Amino acid sequence: MYIEKYEIAPKLANLRGAVPCSKQGAIPAGMLIDGDTVTAVNEIMQISAKLPASMEHPTVLAAKTVALIESLPDGMISIESDEKDMVTIGAGTITSKQEGLDASKMVLHQRPKSPNHALEIPAEALFNAISNVLYAVSREDKKPAFGGIFFDADGATLNIVACDGYRSVWTTIPHEGEFHFILPMVAAKAIMSLGETEAVKIEASASAAYIEIGEYMMVTRLIADSFMDYKRAFLSQPPMCARLPKKETMDALRRALLATNQDKCIIMLNFDTDKCTISAKSATGNYAEDIAGNFEKLNGFDIAFNSLYLIDAIKHFDSDDLTIYFAGRLRPAQMEKDGYRALVLPVKTKEGI
Repeated sequence: MYIEKYEIAPKLANLRGAVPCSKQGAIPAGMLIDGDTVTAVNEIMQISAKLPASMEHPTVLAAKTVALIESLPDGMISIESDEKDMVTIGAGTITSKQEGLDASKMVLHQRPKSPNHALEIPAEALFNAISNVLYAVSREDKKPAFGGIFFDADGATLNIVACDGYRSVWTTIPHEGEFHFILPMVAAKAIMSLGETEAVKIEASASAAYIEIGEYMMVTRLIADSFMDYKRAFLSQPPMCARLPKKETMDALRRALLATNQDKCIIMLNFDTDKCTISAKSATGNYAEDIAGNFEKLNGFDIAFNSLYLIDAIKHFDSDDLTIYFAGRLRPAQMEKDGYRALVLPVKTKEGI
């Protein structure tokens, strides 16, 4: 194969997220070039891209060989392999022989043959939705469904939801059709990394999805689990409401972290008739700041949160003003703006903090 570096290196970089992390697994930790297609595959998903040149024999580039190709100077690159899986890389005066991997062990995921549904979503809307909910996907193995993003189309709206048991976030995209599936977090992150395109096409069955993102093709397993009743979790009319300036509130929360010298802390919100006092305390310092705002039925009310959960929820709202609804000291706080909703569970504290 003879190919310009600019034609292959960016695609290798974008496929890197699908290469297995461990060399000890059943799937080789490399990238397969078969004809004019390069593919990276792991236990959950695979990502493929077309190349403007072809390999004569299926060849698996080890991770170090991929890194070598990416480091080469601009210009024409030659990639050759033999029957012993030895790979020869050439570029200008550079020649390097590298041990390849066994192509027969690259077991690829199969595109759904009879998908239950197919959809096409404007890429910008999908990327923004995933970006806004990704922070609430669980990093713990508590419940399989919480390790992914729930896509739930109810006829006129595509609801995109994430929940980790401590916070939940729900955003929407207009879309006709009815379907639902749970996309693994790693697949959602990969979609975000694959560059600009006008639309994303998805075909999904009960267990797998085929996704086209521009010149990239992805096949991913879906999470076989039931998701929470997210619509029921969000109250339609919480009784208490606070309207605060977003920037001043975020600045106060970040200063509280600095003042307490912690990566995260317990934040207390105390409401008066015309102000909210944001405070925090640790063994090495404390902090308090008053933020003016408009408050309904909150005089004398106080509630505590994990600082990072509260900051994550607030920063994803694209608005100068922040509206937070409360139903009680031990009930989730709810935020909503232009079809974007977030819930954050409070924490129990002793009196004070």
